[in-house]
Amino acid sequence: MKIHEGRIVYELVSHSINSDLSAPIAVVEYLKGAYDAYRLQEQLIVIPVNSKNVPYGRFTVSIGTANAAIAQPRDIFRPVILSGATAFILSHNHPSGNPSPSTADINLTRRLREAGELMQLDLLDHIIIGEPEDDPGDKGYYSFCETGIL
Repeated sequence: MKIHEGRIVYELVSHSINSDLSAPIAVVEYLKGAYDAYRLQEQLIVIPVNSKNVPYGRFTVSIGTANAAIAQPRDIFRPVILSGATAFILSHNHPSGNPSPSTADINLTRRLREAGELMQLDLLDHIIIGEPEDDPGDKGYYSFCETGIL
């Protein structure tokens, strides 16, 4: 029988003076460079936060293809639960540059919000990272919280 041990490895990703991730633009800044290693593939990142929205880290839970990153809710909640977070922020990139959500993005967000509610873990936002020049809104990101879906 194989027995595995769960472990969180911390690596310094920034020296931010303002670590409060209450605003979507603060999350976008916190994620600078997070998608650089695999720019042409969708990646799904979860950010567990404490009750003051200060992050415990950012965890890549899936690296996918040019237009999909597959992850089950258990994959997303694992770092949230192991870090002792009270809430979390989800993010993924669109290699196409257009951060507009797909139907799958909307459905995943709703499923995760519902699952989080059962565990008393709030999904604060789901942010899709794109490029400003490919974004109809010229921001380069899409926030489910800003648009009222969350």
